[in-house]
Amino acid sequence: PIPFYRHNPKLTSGQLAVLLISAVLTSAISFFDTTQLLKAILFLIVPTSTVYYALNGNMSEIFRMPERKDILYILVFLIIFFILSIMSNAVLKALAIPIPRHSPLDSSPVIMIIAVIIQLVGEELYKFILLVLPMIFLYRRIGRRASLIIGIILSQLVFSFSHAHAYSFNIPNMLLAIGIPSVTFPLLYLRTKNITVTYIAHLIWDFIGIIVMALSAGMFII
Repeated sequence: PIPFYRHNPKLTSGQLAVLLISAVLTSAISFFDTTQLLKAILFLIVPTSTVYYALNGNMSEIFRMPERKDILYILVFLIIFFILSIMSNAVLKALAIPIPRHSPLDSSPVIMIIAVIIQLVGEELYKFILLVLPMIFLYRRIGRRASLIIGIILSQLVFSFSHAHAYSFNIPNMLLAIGIPSVTFPLLYLRTKNITVTYIAHLIWDFIGIIVMALSAGMFII
């Protein structure tokens, strides 16, 4: 089951307030003008500590060892992500919307890889918080399916806008290039109820991007 849905487990007012504050604070971290590694550490600490508090330390509710079938889910959802990315970029080009050319390879490759490994844990927990908050507030009023759809849309919108600084506040690009393809990750979580699986999928995708950029830049990552 999805944690916190139908009060399973039930949140205290303090725990709910902490989750809300965490969503706002984590969103703000993406705009901090600091080193990539420090930002990654902050992005990990804030949502991880608040989810840990909300789950009373029972992180096994959302983190478990992947099963054999999860490998197939990861592969399928990465293919879907790839297809959606191609379609989104095609729409951007058709609409003549400029695609920002930014590279995470500005810093040391080793530091950058460490930062990605750390930050993606926080990103998946951040999106988890954004997904469950609407369900907590809305499922009694509009039902599970509708509140879940709103949670997915909201999580993708907020996650997309958290890339505003990196994408030079190019809103159409953020929504199309990030928001639409990345919808595969909350859907993968809903399928597996396991953030470990979404983290692995996200990590694989980002590493593929890093390797492609490194090769195109004539760099070798060891």
